[in-house]
Amino acid sequence: MGNAADTLIDRIAASLPLDSTCITDLPEAASVDSFDPAVHAKAWWCYGVAARASGAPLIDEQTFLKGYFRAFCDFYLAAAQAREGDGSPLERGLPPIVCTAHFPSYPLYMRAFRERGACVLISRRATWMGDGWLQSVHEKGALSAVTQAVQKGRSIVAMIDHAFPTTSNAPIPFLGLPCATPMGLFALASRMSLGMGLLVPGNNSEPEVVDYPATANMVPGTLAAAMLRDLSRVIMKTPERWLLWPNLNHRWEQDADLFDLD
Repeated sequence: MGNAADTLIDRIAASLPLDSTCITDLPEAASVDSFDPAVHAKAWWCYGVAARASGAPLIDEQTFLKGYFRAFCDFYLAAAQAREGDGSPLERGLPPIVCTAHFPSYPLYMRAFRERGACVLISRRATWMGDGWLQSVHEKGALSAVTQAVQKGRSIVAMIDHAFPTTSNAPIPFLGLPCATPMGLFALASRMSLGMGLLVPGNNSEPEVVDYPATANMVPGTLAAAMLRDLSRVIMKTPERWLLWPNLNHRWEQDADLFDLD
């Protein structure tokens, strides 16, 4: 997602109220990679590899692609609504470190994060994120800034469905395969004895947070494996509603061709 997506979100915001199914009728949508059929074909392939490797039931291709297309429409609509100041409630408190992945309604929780004073880790800035405490993972001194935020009693919110060369990564089982996983927050939780939480969509507008309480002698890799196991289970319930698929193969520690997937 880049400048073309930001332009589309601005147009959607100017067109509200708008049903998400109408988003691709906007001319700006034609320039957004998220709607490129090749991207969706890549998503289907990555999902198929992960489903077979993990032993999860494989939904049919048409169902997946239709749902995946709708997921991106819903994401951009939520981002436009967030840009205009809308947000979904978050009734419960946040643990010191909150991890999540890209799901369609995620942008609507940015307001709640701002209201809680959370520090949100991002890979790039976008107008829909608002003016809260946003910390780029690519900036020099990011880890120091995160540590200071925790020391001030602020929660940290981060995506764990992407890994970058600039972050400290380790292979952790995720969606059936060893995947490069950013380990900085898990190491921080271990070092400072911090509780963590996994934020996922709930059955209504309120998300669910799976808690991982702080314990003595927490091992970062063990903690990461437990969280990614839980996230994998949630994702595979409705795989077409998660946006991570086209980039997943970049995290695999083994070539997918090595796996017997037939």
